[in-house]
Amino acid sequence: MSFLDLIKFALSNIWAQKLRTILTLLAITVGAFLVFLLPSFGLGVANQIRSQFDSEDLKNITVNPKYEDVKLDFTSTEIPEQKLLKRITVQDVDSIKQTPKVQGIKEVKTSLRPTKIHFDSVNKDIKTETDQLSSRGSSTNFFVPATAFQSVTPGLSIDDYKLELIAGRFLTASDDKESNIVINKTIVDGLKIEKPENLVGKTVTLTFLQNLQSDTDFNKSIVKQYKFTVIGIVKSKDTSSFSGSDMTPTITLPFNKTWEITQWQESGNKDFLNTYTIDSIDVVAKENNQVESLSSDLKNLGYETYSSLDSIKSFQSGVNIALAVLASFGLIALFVGALNIINTLMMSVTERTKEIGILRALGASRATIRRVFLLESAVIALLGGLVGVIAGWIASLILNFILIHQLSASAGDASSLVPHSFFDYSPLLILGVLAFITLIGLLAGIAPAIRASRLNVVDSLRYE
Repeated sequence: MSFLDLIKFALSNIWAQKLRTILTLLAITVGAFLVFLLPSFGLGVANQIRSQFDSEDLKNITVNPKYEDVKLDFTSTEIPEQKLLKRITVQDVDSIKQTPKVQGIKEVKTSLRPTKIHFDSVNKDIKTETDQLSSRGSSTNFFVPATAFQSVTPGLSIDDYKLELIAGRFLTASDDKESNIVINKTIVDGLKIEKPENLVGKTVTLTFLQNLQSDTDFNKSIVKQYKFTVIGIVKSKDTSSFSGSDMTPTITLPFNKTWEITQWQESGNKDFLNTYTIDSIDVVAKENNQVESLSSDLKNLGYETYSSLDSIKSFQSGVNIALAVLASFGLIALFVGALNIINTLMMSVTERTKEIGILRALGASRATIRRVFLLESAVIALLGGLVGVIAGWIASLILNFILIHQLSASAGDASSLVPHSFFDYSPLLILGVLAFITLIGLLAGIAPAIRASRLNVVDSLRYE
């Protein structure tokens, strides 16, 4: 009997008991529906999360100092002090920048904050969070927050910062030790200057206070001014999120100048060089596939690291756990379906005992009989799987429409940020689900197939 004949024979036997077959298919269908729908949703959500970060975002790694893990004592009101295990020094910045997998350092975050920002050409001051000095020019109605001073090691392109040049130029490697700064459009707007290019080449005076020792009188504070030249005006390309917008006034300066000012501020601290640590470094990997290995290399050096990839993995892990719990219901349904297949085929063996005897008498081998019943179980499972996957696909379209509609309505002006699909219809997922269910069907058919193949030919022919 050829394989095609076996298929035809199996289908005719399945169709002969329509009601029993349909009831058996139902349990398989429910299992296939859940096993397809839930992973499809999980993959879709993961893809949407990943799409929120472009390829450049995924290359970014934040390097932090390493602190000792502290166990919290909820019975105590005192906050335990964390011991610093690994500092980030100026020398570390240079060594990390020279690492083969590092394309460049995007930002070096420090605690440097000026007390006054004075634009000499327009005789205007911008307030800062540490403003403790009287203004010598007219003051604007906005201030620069502490997070708005961006220290960079020039070398990366303006595209790496997702910025667009309005006037002048961006910082380059030649600016590393120069007193040049780049400001964003928000500052220009705050100064009420109509033509940004008018600020290029102008001088900005940043005033700093020397850090006081505990026994120093505030009135004896030492003040120092540093002159910087505005070489460029920029605005953000990425307006898809608050953090990527131009709402925060930003001043970008070379890290070497930041370090020079920091050394002056801490000149009264004898232990400064032995205790000072940079807050963090934003590193850019050369390739996306090097992010994990670079993070691992930096951790081996003693630092703490964090990347967008970590966020994606963490979220995906949580989604996978939730989906695994839900998918377990689908597996239970498939298990029930497998029991139904066993029951259906066992009954079929009993009802077709004489037919099996005739087949054996006509020359069919025991292996042929086993193949007939295994094929029937696989076909039942495959049909149930197909119906379940189609039903899951239809349900996903309906759920996707509802989710997008609801989110778009609540998002308002940000509705353009709502994903087009929360489900993933990967061919590999569809084929994997069908193959898995078919395998379950084959396993369920083993016991009935063996029983049918072991029937005695004479007894089978006499069976009524």
